[in-house]
Amino acid sequence: MAAERENIVAALVTKIGTITTGNGYQQDVGAVLDYPTNFSDIDYSDFPVVSIVLGGETATDNLGSTVDNTLEIGLRCYVDGGDPDTIRTSANKVVEDIKKLIYNNPTLDVSGVILCQVSNVEPPFIWLDVGDVGMVDINLSCLYRQTL
Repeated sequence: MAAERENIVAALVTKIGTITTGNGYQQDVGAVLDYPTNFSDIDYSDFPVVSIVLGGETATDNLGSTVDNTLEIGLRCYVDGGDPDTIRTSANKVVEDIKKLIYNNPTLDVSGVILCQVSNVEPPFIWLDVGDVGMVDINLSCLYRQTL
């Protein structure tokens, strides 16, 4: 199962890295991290930054040689803007860009992935006391089939 999870994360890193205005999105993602990170470890010049956080996984045996797994994935998106309204705007743009990316490629071009979709978006959180930056959490649910 580890290889499938790693393939999904690698595909997300690659795909999210293509979010640029030149590719038809609303803004350029500055960095994609394939691991959870703390706000203090992020280079401000890279905003917006997307950090991938693996969540829980459930499995359903198909009574044969395959198992369907649902992997929960969190995307913590760090944004800046200088003031609360600009931060909210940037957070909303990154949400819409990631939704567009996932909806236009629900299998992430990964063998075995049946469907990856946005399952939840949290409201933006704004940190005015640390330099007018914020974050928004996007949750994905990724269904993939594993052959045993």
